[in-house]
Amino acid sequence: FLKNKNKLFIGGLKPETSIKDINEYFSIYGKVESAYIMIDKETNLSRRFGFVSMENINSIMKILNLQPHFILNKQVEVKLALPDSTPIESKKEIRHDNNRKIFIGGVGKSLSERELVEYFIKYGEISECFIKRNNGVSRGFGFLIFKHTFSIERLFKKENLLKIRVNSSLIDVKR
Repeated sequence: FLKNKNKLFIGGLKPETSIKDINEYFSIYGKVESAYIMIDKETNLSRRFGFVSMENINSIMKILNLQPHFILNKQVEVKLALPDSTPIESKKEIRHDNNRKIFIGGVGKSLSERELVEYFIKYGEISECFIKRNNGVSRGFGFLIFKHTFSIERLFKKENLLKIRVNSSLIDVKR
């Protein structure tokens, strides 16, 4: 398991994405130990996901907390890789995000994922943050997923709906 702590899953790659593209992108966060793309054995084509291992955990934390990520101008999903030895049922449990996910409404067009992460990081580690968009334009809502359920408890205490000001936007936050 310790071998996997510096390994990230990268999903939603373009079919033409190369290992070189992955190395170049993630090297801005630190030293890349290795990167690979999963290939379909029958077609010999990309399965459109891969993995990258970073030399140190600080690089991993930067990458996870500064979502979204774009490789070849396409937004990709980046999250901590689960060890190969984790049973499938456990992987489903770990990836079940509803008890760690919050809805964010009233997101102004100028508000970025980075600004949301910068605000909400005080409640705990963040696994994922994204604003729903159509053709690059905010649809006015998004989601944030904390790494741990206790972060949700810290944020909400007794209320299930909050109004919070993040920079110039007054947003609604719901469990």
